[in-house]
Amino acid sequence: WGRSGPAISKSDVMYTGTGDGRWDPENGLYGNGIIGVKQNVETKALELVDYYGPSNAEWLVKRDLDMQVTPTIFDYKGKEYMIDASKECRLYFMDTESIGGDDHRTPVYRTPLICNEIVDFAEAGIWGSLASWLDGKGTRWVLTPFWGPKHPKFRAPIENGVVKKGAIAAFTVETNAQGKVWLKPAWISHDMDQAEPPIIANGVVFAYGSGENTSQAQSGGMAWATASRS
Repeated sequence: WGRSGPAISKSDVMYTGTGDGRWDPENGLYGNGIIGVKQNVETKALELVDYYGPSNAEWLVKRDLDMQVTPTIFDYKGKEYMIDASKECRLYFMDTESIGGDDHRTPVYRTPLICNEIVDFAEAGIWGSLASWLDGKGTRWVLTPFWGPKHPKFRAPIENGVVKKGAIAAFTVETNAQGKVWLKPAWISHDMDQAEPPIIANGVVFAYGSGENTSQAQSGGMAWATASRS
């Protein structure tokens, strides 16, 4: 599902969300999680080196809220971090040295819900890929597209009207008084019909809404795939 494929750390570990599936790592099942794999230089096989499962992974799989977004990886104050997301509509802030901590289920920080108050598995949530850049003042930014209405409890200092169909949400990476890193909401774009992953060039954010019919159905109920063949 990740629009830009996997992300690769500076230690050559490839990270990807595993999509819909059961979370049972003791039996080799890593559905609704994130895995890190690295190629064995001798056998050329990809070997599992790390994994993360949200604390509510079992609930997510029952509602088809996949971990299915291409993460972004960056350095911040001498450490490498990764941020990923899911259709539940949260961001997960992780240290690439151990993306889920000792129990493989504890990220550095987890945002509140950005969208998807109604727990929709097809027309809401975060899809595609995340983006990040470092501005001229040394501020690290993280951007995520999301689909559907903004969650009523999620707020940003700068908002641009009511969001009904989707938008881009921007965060800055900050360190709190206790020395913990977190994501601080900065702004939310205007309403965008199915916001696509943003791209940053020279400090300018480029984004658009694809308007995709995510239900894959016409108003009469005919499946899009069937209609396209007729």
